[in-house]
Amino acid sequence: ANPAQSACSDCALGMYRPLDYSAATCLQCPAGKFANETASTACWECAPGFANPDVFATSPSACKPCSPGRFEDQYASTACTP
Repeated sequence: ANPAQSACSDCALGMYRPLDYSAATCLQCPAGKFANETASTACWECAPGFANPDVFATSPSACKPCSPGRFEDQYASTACTP
């Protein structure tokens, strides 16, 4: 076996690779989620009351609280509802 082929690189912040994903690439976290650690196997979801419209988020602070007069009762939201 070629040792170079068995070496793995960690996924960067804002990216993940599911355990059952066979490709050798990392995926960007979709809007409504974030990955704040390298080598993530999943992205964390924004909590209800927060939303994140951007992909590739690297911190929970990407999940912004809904402004007054708007709400969101679901996880992983990309926008707050008026």
